[in-house]
Amino acid sequence: MNNDCIFCKIIHKKSPGHIVHEDALCTAFLPLKPINPGHVLVASQQHYDSFLDMPNDVALHITQTAREIGQRINKAYKPVKVGFSIVGFEVSHVHIHVVPLYKKYEITSSTYASIKNGRIAWTDESMHACSQDEQRDILARLQPQ
Repeated sequence: MNNDCIFCKIIHKKSPGHIVHEDALCTAFLPLKPINPGHVLVASQQHYDSFLDMPNDVALHITQTAREIGQRINKAYKPVKVGFSIVGFEVSHVHIHVVPLYKKYEITSSTYASIKNGRIAWTDESMHACSQDEQRDILARLQPQ
């Protein structure tokens, strides 16, 4: 565990998080600032800075888990597409964004982010704010059936 990593803290129950899935290799949870309701992050249990640093079995497992969660998102939210993104600049802990998408450029749109001082700056006004009730609803919708 990296004590400075917010994802490690969520995974190891040192910080609160809304967990969608948990197993020996990965944990999936709701982000604080989702692009759309149903947006989930799938992170490796062990701290890796880069997807390229992970053992193949872990990379395959979190990818398969992200796909299964994407299927749940598709069933629960009926988006046009479910998008997957592995970036890792904001939090250097391997994670896959699984996002229900309704418009063509939602995952990359400048509506949600801009570059300020050489860093990504999220636009809070345009990000979807989830209430506790909405987070509970999302968790309930994304449970395996």
